[in-house]
Amino acid sequence: MSEKTKATWREVLFSKNLVKKNKSHKIAYIAIMTALNIAVNALASLPLGFEILSLTILSSVLTGILIGPLFGFAACFIGDTLGFMIGAGGANGWTPWIGLATAMMALIAGFLFNGLRWKFKGAWAIKLALIGLITFLVCTVGINTTAMYFLWYSKTFSSWGEFLIFRLLSPIQIMNNLLNYGLLFAVLPTLGKIKPLKISID
Repeated sequence: MSEKTKATWREVLFSKNLVKKNKSHKIAYIAIMTALNIAVNALASLPLGFEILSLTILSSVLTGILIGPLFGFAACFIGDTLGFMIGAGGANGWTPWIGLATAMMALIAGFLFNGLRWKFKGAWAIKLALIGLITFLVCTVGINTTAMYFLWYSKTFSSWGEFLIFRLLSPIQIMNNLLNYGLLFAVLPTLGKIKPLKISID
């Protein structure tokens, strides 16, 4: 493997921003993003019936983009677990499936945002839209909905498909998705303009 290929993979796995930092800066970035996810899960999550209105999608995707898919996965899983223990938690209690879903959001976001080498203007927005679509299908539809159905709602609904439609058409779920994915398009370019952070979004 050539040095150029190795460098490219390092930027994908550890993010373009993190790979350029020294060891102390790397540790600081990872610690900050882990703390952010703990805070979001503990303080910025509001259980409403069988749904939770929270900012975990926003924090998970940003974590993957900023520190890469591998550290992002770990930061989000730890954040979900410790955040649940510190905060009020959800109506059904903590489950590793929910932690897995948030961690997978960071993994997907980290790989796609840092791995797609598009150079045209506005490429960040297209990458973010792609991340939104894939994380919605894999994490919200695939992991979260499936886990919720088989763990708690298989006796209430006649099929997984029926529960999926019921859940996705829930006003809380619609509001949660619009809030999180909408904020992503506002927050990411804003972070890119803060010069001391030196975050590259292109």
